Amino acid sequence: MGSGKEVSFFGTLLRVMLGILSPVLDWLIAHQTFVTVLFALILLVYALGRYQLGVAFHKTEEFVLKRFPELKAQNPNTTPESFFRETYPEWEALIKTCGWFVPHKFDLWPVPMSGKSVKDKIGYSSEWIAALLSRGGMEVDGKRKPR
Repeated sequence: MGSGKEVSFFGTLLRVMLGILSPVLDWLIAHQTFVTVLFALILLVYALGRYQLGVAFHKTEEFVLKRFPELKAQNPNTTPESFFRETYPEWEALIKTCGWFVPHKFDLWPVPMSGKSVKDKIGYSSEWIAALLSRGGMEVDGKRKPR
């Protein structure tokens, strides 16, 4: 009983499952402060990435809802597809001002803020633009969705 270092059944089972990697578990237990700080930093980077992605998403919505009517007024034949093609460079420049990084598509690590990384995360496409415009009650391809 009083050996000073008692090992639970689950601790033993975990060490058996880890096999030759069980010293890693010992190291993690011995350096809890380091591990806690490391995971806190990972969580902070993830939260900042998600926040910056949210900013990019809202700026994208504002951009589409502002620019589409302007282009539609200049050219009544403007479609979400043509809008996407014509304004993609402008949108990409806007996105680069939203932050430094976003979470990768698997959310495991950050990637630099770029049009491609944000496009992959939010699904920015002509279909996305059409859905946003129809949700906002704007005319898309000659059809207007009731509010």
